[in-house]
Amino acid sequence: MWGVDEPLITIAMSKVIRSPRQRVWDALTLPSELIRWDDRRLSLEAPAPGHPRLGQAAEWLCLLGSVKVRCSEEPIEILPEARLRTAVALGAFRFEETYTLVDEEPSGTRVSLALAARNSVPLFDNELDRFDVRKLCVERVDANLSLLQRWCERPRRAQDGRAPLPSPPLS
Repeated sequence: MWGVDEPLITIAMSKVIRSPRQRVWDALTLPSELIRWDDRRLSLEAPAPGHPRLGQAAEWLCLLGSVKVRCSEEPIEILPEARLRTAVALGAFRFEETYTLVDEEPSGTRVSLALAARNSVPLFDNELDRFDVRKLCVERVDANLSLLQRWCERPRRAQDGRAPLPSPPLS
């Protein structure tokens, strides 16, 4: 995705999710699941039939902070229930995300997420420097793992196989 000598920022974290690997994989790959656990995804703009498929991008309308931006996610490596590596374009922010899933006893899944991004991001007549990019990367990795964990660990209702959506916080 990038040149060999281009400086990159890489952030990696992992969490143990008390849910079977198939459940976590479905949450990461099914658009109907993704939009339910990731509250930054507003709508699926260009569905990708059979998602995820190599070379076929899904297009979303997402929030980056409080700004609505287009997000393109193109799978570049798929090992079902084990690894999903995706090239992501979130507005001007370009990066690769790699989710790795392994069994964790008892009946859980260790999910690792590594994000690699360019050292700077161009913005109109300026740029985000490496400190801003690192902050964006850390926040995204932490949020993705936390939201995914909360979704996958919630009890599922027997009648439709899905948990109710969370109630909005009281202000």
